[in-house]
Amino acid sequence: AAVSAWRTAAGVSTGGTIQLGAGVYLAATSAITLLDGITIRGSGIDSTVIKRRNSSSRSPIFAFGLSNVTVCDLTVDGNRTNNLTLVTSDSEITMDESVTTGVGTGGRNNTLFRVKVTNFHAHGVSIGGRNNTVAFCRIEGPSLGSYTAWTSAATAGGGLYGIFTPGGTQCQDVMVYGCTVSGLRMPGIFVGGIRPRIESNHVYEC
Repeated sequence: AAVSAWRTAAGVSTGGTIQLGAGVYLAATSAITLLDGITIRGSGIDSTVIKRRNSSSRSPIFAFGLSNVTVCDLTVDGNRTNNLTLVTSDSEITMDESVTTGVGTGGRNNTLFRVKVTNFHAHGVSIGGRNNTVAFCRIEGPSLGSYTAWTSAATAGGGLYGIFTPGGTQCQDVMVYGCTVSGLRMPGIFVGGIRPRIESNHVYEC
């Protein structure tokens, strides 16, 4: 199934809820560009899967410069084997504010809740902006094992940060709560910005 008609199917133009049934949904060839105030709700963290297409260059879920976006109860599959040429700064889910000449807009009050991110090439989640939350999510890297295996895979990705919060004043009051992060070759949670709240998370094999 394709997801390019999500907003039309939901009958919304500036917000509302899109309910996805069980199954695998191929992401758009570029990012899925969301809208302010929209909620994308799956039918369960292991039931609804949004999968990155082969050789796709952008985040399957991309909320850049947007506010009040919620994504919940689904899995994002990074399709790593077919996306090994991506840059290592890429993420499967990106939520951040848009910055023009040093002034940030949007990127407020966004939420990831009960979302699994798996099988990804670089970062699982990149979340900046202000007052954004990642809660009760599972971030599962490829678990390549030994240090030698990680080193040899470095130029081909292999899982960098599970949850990445960038530094600087454009990242403030981000919360990461109750998440499980595993199977990565760098810190499971990278904390930057101002007044981050990182609580009750479980990080292992990182």
